[in-house]
Amino acid sequence: ALTAAIGVATTMREEGPNRINPIGLAWIQVPFNGRALLNHDGGTFGSSSSLLVDRGWTMGLAESVTGGLVASRCVAVPGASNWFRGAVVSYATDVKQTVLGVPEGPVVSAAAALAMARGARSVLGADVGVAITGVAGPTEQDGQPVGTVFVGLVTPDGEHTEQLLLPGDRERVRNFSAISSMDVVRRALAEESRGTAHSALHK
Repeated sequence: ALTAAIGVATTMREEGPNRINPIGLAWIQVPFNGRALLNHDGGTFGSSSSLLVDRGWTMGLAESVTGGLVASRCVAVPGASNWFRGAVVSYATDVKQTVLGVPEGPVVSAAAALAMARGARSVLGADVGVAITGVAGPTEQDGQPVGTVFVGLVTPDGEHTEQLLLPGDRERVRNFSAISSMDVVRRALAEESRGTAHSALHK
């Protein structure tokens, strides 16, 4: 069957609701029957793994909306055992709270994503903690519309969250969430690496 390749990039950073910035390109194949299947992540997972290995850091995940998709793609990268510690699939709210230490309140939020990332880093004994929580549908949650995803990132150098607004149905939102979350990691580590290099040059 004939297909068309379409690049989709949509996210919203935390700076404010009026500032929308694309953070990554996800390629999808769209057959003529209208069903879209994710087929390319632009090397996001491989690039993130290289940045982690370069720093000698390990990574642990806390997944909710993605339900283990990110972990599955991480272990598909050759040499993943050198940097990937594991994942906590904390789909239920009480698991987020009891296992990861997420406080009571909305679990689709920047605060929850950051708490999940801290928890993953601690529980899994990793240098870097990454968390993904959001709404894949079919209905909104915690007052957030379908397609809203929060990514939390904790590294030895600091903490960061991003809010993503992703298109599509439940399957597409989950797939885009997996790619976009690792793009957040890739960009953050790349920026930290550039900052370290810049500091070294000016010592």
